[in-house]
Amino acid sequence: ANQLNLPADEYQQAIHTNLVQEMFSTLSERGYKSLNSRNETYLGDAQLASLYRFWEHGNMSALYSATFNLPTGPKYDPDDLAALNVFGRTGVENRVTMSYLIGAHWEAAPFISYMSYLPDQATMRVPTDADDVIPDQNSKETLSRQIGGTAMVGGNMFYTMNDTWSFGLGYSYEQKTQDTYQGSQG
Repeated sequence: ANQLNLPADEYQQAIHTNLVQEMFSTLSERGYKSLNSRNETYLGDAQLASLYRFWEHGNMSALYSATFNLPTGPKYDPDDLAALNVFGRTGVENRVTMSYLIGAHWEAAPFISYMSYLPDQATMRVPTDADDVIPDQNSKETLSRQIGGTAMVGGNMFYTMNDTWSFGLGYSYEQKTQDTYQGSQG
């Protein structure tokens, strides 16, 4: 049944279209890298961490940690739809963790943290409007980018069997602010 209300010849053409081939053709025409299987290994962003135990009393303690994210990973690639594009960012996470030792083997560790990023620049494809879901390669622009901060609250539960084996389970809730981008072409 022709539910699209197309003329018969257009309907036959539509139902016999190879959608996968059409997608690959469109991506190629717009300058994107091929989507195929990959086996990639690379170093992500390096992190430096500083830890300071600022309070301790009996079986409880509090730890402050600052983690600096250094942009050593792969840069943003606007031509690769399969790229992770979450590396190459400079940021810092501040975290406070409480530690409660429960008996000889258990530890509960609730925490709160905030991750913020420094503004940077990235070359990206900029859509012309809301319907432009696969922007053309001519739409590339170097944008000023501010990655939104992320507030997190959560907790971990650890079971230490011995000096070699320890098991943990954790849960966290995150709330991220909006990313903003600004370019010279509006």
